[in-house]
Amino acid sequence: MKGVLTGDDARRAVDEGAAAVVVSNHGGRQLDCVAASLRALPEVIAAVHGRVEVLMDGGIRRGADIVKAICLGASRGSMRASIRLWLAVRVRPA
Repeated sequence: MKGVLTGDDARRAVDEGAAAVVVSNHGGRQLDCVAASLRALPEVIAAVHGRVEVLMDGGIRRGADIVKAICLGASRGSMRASIRLWLAVRVRPA
């Protein structure tokens, strides 16, 4: 399920059968007051308790952003500007 920005939404998505959740604010285009995807990531990861894969969409502009997302627990994501770099990084759960 794409567009998850809160722990409550992530839990509900998992409870309803989502195979994965995608943390995304849709580029902030829809609402100008939503949280950045990177800021929402830790809450979403904590909420799913490893039951599903957590992906991140958006907010990735450079390699350092990939490292931040991985350190916060994202398993995959997308980077529109340099997608090859992000796709080259695949994290396996511990």
